[in-house]
Amino acid sequence: MTNKFTILAALILATAVAGAGCNGPMFRSDQELTGPTVSSFAGLTPQEATARINLVPGSVIFMRHIFAGFGDALSTKIIAQNQAVTSTIVLDRFAPNEIANLTWKTTAVTGAKNEASQTLTGNLEGLDLKETYNLYLPAYWPEKEHAPSLGSSGIWLSKEVFEGLARNRVASLRLELFDPLTQGRAASSDFKPLLDKLSAEVTKIENRVDIYRLDGEAGVTEWPLRVNGEDIKVEVIKAHLWFGDLVVLNHAQNPMVLKFSLNNLADPALKSLLDYEIFELKDVLE
Repeated sequence: MTNKFTILAALILATAVAGAGCNGPMFRSDQELTGPTVSSFAGLTPQEATARINLVPGSVIFMRHIFAGFGDALSTKIIAQNQAVTSTIVLDRFAPNEIANLTWKTTAVTGAKNEASQTLTGNLEGLDLKETYNLYLPAYWPEKEHAPSLGSSGIWLSKEVFEGLARNRVASLRLELFDPLTQGRAASSDFKPLLDKLSAEVTKIENRVDIYRLDGEAGVTEWPLRVNGEDIKVEVIKAHLWFGDLVVLNHAQNPMVLKFSLNNLADPALKSLLDYEIFELKDVLE
């Protein structure tokens, strides 16, 4: 009898151990590994929503233009018909305040009934998000694989520039509008005379005006943005250069220039080349 009880006890113990093993750390269904989750913005204030915008490799940025550096005939048609051009930007690499790589695709619908389109693509690598003072406007991005960033921060302010703007509401920022290295296809197009005209205006005043001084407005402003399919409000800093106006996301690790508008001194056709607005972000993660 004793042996039977001993055997039965051993079987019960073995069963309990086996059951515990199935519910141990390696097998528990409630502890399965999961990836990062997509951010939700429901019920957040603009300040809270801004802080939650965490870009990662794979995040997508949607940008609206009037024109984006196509040929002159297409340019004329887009401007005449007031048709928008859209760029889709995918982040291949994003280390906040350090470096970013991106792939972009720009598409313009040219037919009156949207029956035709033209698409350009390219990559930019090595964007300096840390200390550069140079932006690289999207109209100048070359149709090229693995294109260098040319010491720019692309469509972000670098950490150094943003810190000055956020803390003191003043910083320096260069657009390199007249540098052949950054003008790309625009420099060899019919926009060249317009750029030369703007350059002549700069020459007249550059000895008495700091054309690269970036002045921010006091306080912050709410700005509409669509993120992960939700229409939200974010906090931005509005700032002004001699060349134009910027809307900057008030986020120290992601000071994205959501909108750039050339000032009223420029020809409308030149504004159509350089102006842009980011209207949507996708795959922003917690």
